[in-house]
Amino acid sequence: VVFEENHTQVVVPWWNLQLKHKTPTWAPEITG
Repeated sequence: VVFEENHTQVVVPWWNLQLKHKTPTWAPEITG
């Protein structure tokens, strides 16, 4: 089985934008 990266190139920039304005105090609310 060959893994083709057809969606990951979009995920990384999106995730970086999501985390850009987050602080360490934000993480415990999400992770529990």
